[in-house]
Amino acid sequence: MTQATVINRDNLAEQIDRYKWYHRIEVVEGVYTTPAVSLDDIWNLIRRGTDCLDYTAKRVLDIGCRDGLWSFHAEAGGASEVVGIDNDISRGATDLLIPVKQSKVRMYELNVDDLTPQHFGMFDIIQFFGVLYHLRYPFHALRQITNCLSDNGLLLIESGMLVDERLKNLELLYCPVERSPYEETSCTFFNSLGLQTTLRSMGCELISEAEFMPRRQGTKTTFHKLRAFIKPRARMRAFIRPLLSHVESQLPVNRQFFVFRKSIEIRRDSFLQGYWDGTHRHHTTHGS
Repeated sequence: MTQATVINRDNLAEQIDRYKWYHRIEVVEGVYTTPAVSLDDIWNLIRRGTDCLDYTAKRVLDIGCRDGLWSFHAEAGGASEVVGIDNDISRGATDLLIPVKQSKVRMYELNVDDLTPQHFGMFDIIQFFGVLYHLRYPFHALRQITNCLSDNGLLLIESGMLVDERLKNLELLYCPVERSPYEETSCTFFNSLGLQTTLRSMGCELISEAEFMPRRQGTKTTFHKLRAFIKPRARMRAFIRPLLSHVESQLPVNRQFFVFRKSIEIRRDSFLQGYWDGTHRHHTTHGS
């Protein structure tokens, strides 16, 4: 008889109430954790993006795992191994959920900025949900993540994104803090093209993307006064700074879901990689 089947349900409810929860997770049949805020719409939409993926026999890394909703989802999908990391590990998950569910998920307290292949090796699927828009150093974190992704591995990203249609042909990163459309820890909003271009430089190609929730209606801006400038790509670059200086309110953001694949077919520019990641004599050597 398993541990989960002998637990008294009344006692289990008391144990659940001892912890602070972020995810709503079924502990045993009909008994769930109780998060303070319901984000079921986001979770359901992420599930739609992951249900079509094959986790069978895959090594999975769940970054920002919190209570383990997506870690357990990957395990239920047939993953051979699931590792979760978070900079504030869920004691409810490690002390209650994993033992009760008899799960083999392993969770560690680790900041994504410090992640390296030496910690846990390489992964076939990396889940990165609800984290990117909180990062102050997003390019470093994305490089750390892609360094841990196996060739042909999948990187799944769900994040708050800049979704202004008038800026969709520019590779952009919107980085507010004091005027964040969410709250001050939400300071990194790529637009889709900006994220795609950044990850291509790290050897990952876009497989699919989806926008989940209805777009938030922001307050009025003065973009309509500058539409004459928003035409050719080169002209957009020339005028992007004065354009943004006239914005009177927050730019529109929305939650989006992406699947990227690490591809050995994407040619990384060896000069650029050396320029960004190492030392070089590009500026001091004649003929360079």
